[in-house]
Amino acid sequence: MRPYLRAKLSAAAILSILMLILASGCSLTRRLKDNQALVRKITINGVSEEFAEPAKNYVDKQQQPNSVVNLQFYYLFSKNGKKAIGEPPAILDSNLVEFSRLQIQKFLQNKGFLKAAVADEIRIKNKKAELIFNVTPGTLFKVQSFKDSINDPKLVGLYRSNKSLISHIKPGKRYDEDSLAYDREQFYQLMKRNGYYDFYRQYVSFSVDTALGKGSVNIDLQVDNPENKNGHTKFTINNTLISITGSSGRKRGTADTLQLDSQFRFVDFSGKFKPKTITNYIFQKKGQLYNIDNQTLTTTRLSELNVFRNVPSPTYQKTADSSNRLDTKIDLIPLKKMSDRVEGEFIFNNGRYGFNLANTYTNRNLFGGAEILQVKFNYSILYDNADEQVVLNNGIQNQDFRIGANLTYPGIISPFNIRSLGRFGIPHTTFASNFQYFYQNGLVARKSIINSITYDWKPDSRSLHSFTPINVEFSTGKIDPNAQKDLLTQNRYSYIYLIGRTVFTAGSQYTYTRNYSLLNSYQNFIYFRGSVDLG
Repeated sequence: MRPYLRAKLSAAAILSILMLILASGCSLTRRLKDNQALVRKITINGVSEEFAEPAKNYVDKQQQPNSVVNLQFYYLFSKNGKKAIGEPPAILDSNLVEFSRLQIQKFLQNKGFLKAAVADEIRIKNKKAELIFNVTPGTLFKVQSFKDSINDPKLVGLYRSNKSLISHIKPGKRYDEDSLAYDREQFYQLMKRNGYYDFYRQYVSFSVDTALGKGSVNIDLQVDNPENKNGHTKFTINNTLISITGSSGRKRGTADTLQLDSQFRFVDFSGKFKPKTITNYIFQKKGQLYNIDNQTLTTTRLSELNVFRNVPSPTYQKTADSSNRLDTKIDLIPLKKMSDRVEGEFIFNNGRYGFNLANTYTNRNLFGGAEILQVKFNYSILYDNADEQVVLNNGIQNQDFRIGANLTYPGIISPFNIRSLGRFGIPHTTFASNFQYFYQNGLVARKSIINSITYDWKPDSRSLHSFTPINVEFSTGKIDPNAQKDLLTQNRYSYIYLIGRTVFTAGSQYTYTRNYSLLNSYQNFIYFRGSVDLG
């Protein structure tokens, strides 16, 4: 189907829906009882837009104004709520209005208006209600001083040396409980990155003194010690057990068991993995301090291998002695090793018909090193019963046959000694080979073969390199003799040369991308992508 036909059909469908809504009656309140009203507007007075707009989110969901279209769909198709279509009417409920008032008041108090008071007002006209929240904000409180009271002397130096990097609480800034929650979380993460495995968020609290008057508060960060202890304990990594089940998640049969070194013990019930495949991406090394970032990094990289169905966070057990060490266990469940996907499509348009048939075979962990082999086959054929000349040739107008194979290895395969590049993302070496045969009746038949080797790696969190040192392509075409004569009479020499030429190309390609990891974020950034192609 041509794109402009689809656009016309889409426009017609949208117009039909709008006409249906208009024909059914425009009144949004037509199904309300006499003692009911529909919430159509929310107004917050007394504070600036900086606080008024987010405060509307604290109005109860059932009192938020409806979308006109969604409400009409509800009236037309939901059968009074029996089907989950559209959006039910936001009927005025005084209890929910009171609840919303308290939530808005609490929100403003958390944002520094500690003595804020909110009053609600309801205006009803023609069964349509407007909720009005009048705010008396009072004094905006600001931070006068921020200090810490940490009972463990070892934590004092660690926190104060990182305070400027992790704290959102600053003297002179508006008091904000979200900043307190942020600082608490950052303190917890700081401890977890520096060996304090047993540190919990409950140890961190804040004392807020508002008795100063004049809109000032003093904040005291308080960190308690564990019960019956004089301080917090640092832990180091000891032994690591890697356990791999079968793809069903069960441990059946005899496992391949191997003690790799003084740290790693490898137990594989699937019998399909090389130990180095896993240990290369475990960033918690024996003798190092426990670090939650290395724990997360290990889980992320093992997931990126794309051969495991489930990679949970490692579990830890303290050693029986008093050496403050942690034994680590990593449980992995692999994906099914082989999968096959078949897709088919039938085409019919203006006397032409045909089909597309595609098959994709995937073998994960081909040689035990998380290699992924993917073989793709695609065949398309199009018949034309309207063209007499085409009918004489079995009705085939054109056909396209493609087959290709990609073998992706998690690492850089090179004759040179290249350091590990897996900290910011798993590097890949991809071997690719593709063959295509294209035939168009009465014009040309072309064959092409493409082979390449590509390296992808990430040297830091924002950069992506892709280098194809070898890219070889051979293609050749054969023009139909009758078509060639017709083209010659039309003096279309360049077109004859283009579709019938034989080409051999050998080259290299390089692509550098900057800030690729920010593409799904909401922040402003500069994105760069540059390529060089030599041949």
